[in-house]
Order: sequence, then structure tokens, then C-alpha cells
Amino acid sequence: MRTLTVAIAFVFSIALSAQTREVTDSGVFVTDPSGRTVRLEGPDGVVVEYLYNNADAEETSGIAVRVNEKLTLTVKYTGRSEVQVAGLPKLTSVFDSEERTAAVFFDEKALARLEYTADELFSRISLPKHLTWTCTPALSQGVRQNVVDARGKLVASAVVTTSMSSDGIRNDGRYDAAAEELGVDLDALTYEHSPTGALTTARDAEGRVAFFVVHTDWCDVGFAANGEARFYDLQLSVLGGKVPPGSDVLISKAWEMQRGTIPDHLVLTARGRIGVFADESAKGAIASAWTDSKGRVHAMTAPH
Repeated sequence: MRTLTVAIAFVFSIALSAQTREVTDSGVFVTDPSGRTVRLEGPDGVVVEYLYNNADAEETSGIAVRVNEKLTLTVKYTGRSEVQVAGLPKLTSVFDSEERTAAVFFDEKALARLEYTADELFSRISLPKHLTWTCTPALSQGVRQNVVDARGKLVASAVVTTSMSSDGIRNDGRYDAAAEELGVDLDALTYEHSPTGALTTARDAEGRVAFFVVHTDWCDVGFAANGEARFYDLQLSVLGGKVPPGSDVLISKAWEMQRGTIPDHLVLTARGRIGVFADESAKGAIASAWTDSKGRVHAMTAPH
């Protein structure tokens, strides 16, 4: 028995020696013998395990974020097409020929449908039986935003003058659709961002954990303090456009003419509440629209 234990320890030691470790500001990246990143050990104690479908896979299929010794939060995905978390329905995104999000399905049911104009602008996102958000051209380089409920009743409207400049543009992820279900006042929370970039901890006024958010490239996932999955925050690809040869700059008409007005995130909760928000909102623009527990539609406008 002692000989077997020594042999196992020797093999484990060889495996460890084959790994490489790189120290960065984000933490220590650990790579396996094939060069794949398998772990990130954060300076704050957060550990990110990168998941792969098999030993030969080059692309990750998920991450497992160890918050502490008792809590690990796992998100699995297939590229940007599918995301799956225990306790939430699987989300599947469908893309058009311009690689823009055309539709999102959950459990094979349409959750959202997106439309674009012939001249490459964003037109609308419809959440069947819930709400529709439209963006149409207005005078003087403007965009008219309308949000209507399932009966066609106008919930919010705004006319926004757009600009390529960052002046007047605010970045603000909004989880309004999940706030009621989580039982939190979003404006009363503070946020701690792990240096790993994989975890955000939201805390209430007394410093207690309100919820966690695990970040992946295309979809973030909110978890309750006990580790239960509570909501998706799915990034929508809405800009389109092309990168000219020899350049790394995206040329997008939607970016040039509609910046700060397009909803590009979809939020879905475990109890079926749903909403969309714009990661970038211009002054006075509709920034978020969502449903409550009674199915009523609400909207929030970015301050002037």
C-alpha cells in the first residue's frame, strides 16, 4: 500500500511539474503541458477553473469560479451559441449572415427576436408576450426609442441625439429585471470586482452578499449568496459591420448612428422575469426595460 501511495505521489508531482505558472496583476495563470490555461489563482483568493470538453479541446466549454472553500459557481457554454447553468433554462442564440443576434431561444421557445434594417441599422427587439423596443431614425442625427408592452401600449419614448463621442455616454449594466426576484434595491448596492475579472460580488448597505455575478465572454450569470443560479445577462451582438483589411477597427453604421440607444443585453431570471438594457446609454435615452412579477412593463431613462 505504501509503495502505491508513493507511486501516485510521484506521478502527481510529474504532472504538476509539467504545468507552467505566470504571475500577472490578475493573479497566477496556470497552463497545462499543451499550453491551455486551466486555472487562474486570484490574489483575492478567488480561483477560476477553465473547463474543456476533452483532453484535445482547444476552446473552453465553461468556467468554475471558486468563491471560497464552500462555494463554487459553474457556467457552461458552447462558444457564444449556447449557455447552460443548473437551475436556469439553456439559452441558445441564433445569428444572421452579418453575425448579429437574430433570435434567442430557451428550451426551444422563442425568448427574443431581433430585426435590422436593409442599411445595417438596428430596428427592434421583441420579447414575445412581454415587450418590444424599437429604434428608428429621427431628425438631426437622432434616434427615436419606443418601448411598448404586449398589447401595444406605449410604456416609454425618447428622442436622442447620437454621437460617436464618449461625451454623454454612460456605461451601466442594469439588472432591473432581476431586482424584484432578488429582493434588492439596485441603487443601494456596492460592487466588489475580483482582479480575476471572473467574479463580481454585490453587497447591501450592511455589507452582506446580495448576489454574485460570474462573467464569461458572452454571458454573465447571477447567483444568490447560497450559490443558486438566479439570472442570465446575455450579451447581444447588434452592431454588425466589418473590419477593413489591415485594420483592427470595426466600421459599423449602427455604432456610428445609434450609439447609446441600442439594447444589447438580455436578462432572464429563474422565475421567468425578463428585460433588456443598453450597456451604453446616451443622456435622456431609454436605458432599460423589464417586466415585474405581475407581467407589467417598466422602463428607466438615463439621466440628462
